[in-house]
Amino acid sequence: MAQDNAYAERINGTIKNEYLKLWHIKDLKTLKAKTQKAVRHYNTKRQHSGLDGRTPKAFRNYLLDLKNQKRPMVIIYAEENYEIKLELSKQDFDPKEEPQAINCPIKL
Repeated sequence: MAQDNAYAERINGTIKNEYLKLWHIKDLKTLKAKTQKAVRHYNTKRQHSGLDGRTPKAFRNYLLDLKNQKRPMVIIYAEENYEIKLELSKQDFDPKEEPQAINCPIKL
C-alpha cells in the first residue's frame, strides 16, 4: 500500500509526474536511462524546501559533516506497536533482540 512508505511514494510520484511524463519513452531501455537521469537530477540538482534549499546529496553531506551531538534525532516506530512506543519512552533503551529486517545495516 502507498501509505506504508509515504516518502518513497512521494519521490516516485515526483519522478513520474515531473520528469518521465514529460519525456517520450519509446521502450524499456529508454525508460531505464531516463529514470536514472531523473533520479540523478532529483538527488544532485533539484533543491528541496524541506531540506533548507539543499539538494538531497548536499543535505546528506551537510549531516555527515555535523558532529553526532549536533545531528537531528528522528524517532521511527511502527504504528500501533505498543512495545516499541513503550521502549522509546524509557531513558535506557536497550534492545534484547536483533532487528527483524533481513538486510538491516544496524548492528545492535
